[in-house]
Amino acid sequence: MSEQENLQMIKQFWQAFDTLDFDAAGALLHDDYLGEWPQSGERIRGRANFVTINKLYPDHWHVTIIRLIATGDQVVSEVKLEHKDELVFAISFFEFKDSKIFRETDYWPEPYEPPAWRAQWVEQ
Repeated sequence: MSEQENLQMIKQFWQAFDTLDFDAAGALLHDDYLGEWPQSGERIRGRANFVTINKLYPDHWHVTIIRLIATGDQVVSEVKLEHKDELVFAISFFEFKDSKIFRETDYWPEPYEPPAWRAQWVEQ
């Protein structure tokens, strides 16, 4: 697939995620899909596990795509996730194989209060 087609697929992925259509998101995944969540040390193998985990996830996050960058068979997304009073920014790395999302690695860091010592050099 072209980089533009890969970008479009990731847009479809996040749109499906935002509307809770996890079957549609799952349809974009390769049969040998592998999802990695480094912060929790979890690995998701296969489309069915991806769909089930997301359908059972207790909270709904509203997803806004901030940026997508593609090179070859890889796309990086930066998204804003909002839930009730929470706001989280996440980076995801996607790899493609056979015109499907083959591998996804998500970094969903927890927000934290910045240390006071650097306040004079940053904007809030």
